[in-house]
Amino acid sequence: MLCSAPIQEVEGIKWYFYGWCGKITSAQPLYQAIAEKQDALFLDIGQVIQVSQLDGIHYDADQLPGLAKAVWPLIESVL
Repeated sequence: MLCSAPIQEVEGIKWYFYGWCGKITSAQPLYQAIAEKQDALFLDIGQVIQVSQLDGIHYDADQLPGLAKAVWPLIESVL
């Protein structure tokens, strides 16, 4: 299970995500608890990459290699 990185309120569009920043951050322990209960692998993406400063929710291309390096060992462990 992958828990997304926390979103950030970015000028220009922060009205769209107003109030969600704290909700996403507080969801991480819930995702982790569900993964543990289901005996599933878990990765908190927020510990590996950051969201784009352009919109505060998506990832820039330069972040994706880091994500791949973090996810691959999890995939490999179940192959």
